[in-house]
Amino acid sequence: MDDETEARAAATMRLPKYEIQVRLGTGREESFIITSDLGPGYVSVNADYRS
Repeated sequence: MDDETEARAAATMRLPKYEIQVRLGTGREESFIITSDLGPGYVSVNADYRS
């Protein structure tokens, strides 16, 4: 990956929300996935209780 492409990707990943599209060329199915951040902030907020 060249420097410009890497810089654009890094800037996008710093956004609070972004979309990733994957095109496999196998049809027109569609799905979505919701993920969460497991970084120190997430752990700190959620470490005080049990679920």
